[in-house]
Amino acid sequence: MKILQNALLIFIFSINIFASDKLKQFKLLTFNTWLLDLPLGLGAKEIDKRIPLMTKLIIQTNADIVSLQEVWLDKHRDQLINGPRTGGYKYFYFNEKTTFPGVLGNG
Repeated sequence: MKILQNALLIFIFSINIFASDKLKQFKLLTFNTWLLDLPLGLGAKEIDKRIPLMTKLIIQTNADIVSLQEVWLDKHRDQLINGPRTGGYKYFYFNEKTTFPGVLGNG
């Protein structure tokens, strides 16, 4: 799991925006979660162990904006919303369009 922690921290960006003669800075975290849950062991491994760790690391980054990719199932989306919510994150957006209607979200 140390590899996952290091990989997550690598994707933290600090972005500068000029507004009204003042420099404003915020942290943006983008993370490909690889949560594709497929039968016969063809998808991601140890999802149930990785999601709590991802949640903990997301909160630790204290990023202003977090963008997650490949969160395919509603149950995983809900876990990755509810965990950071306990860490102070208040606002969430999920793209409702689906690649495979009725089966998987768009990730």
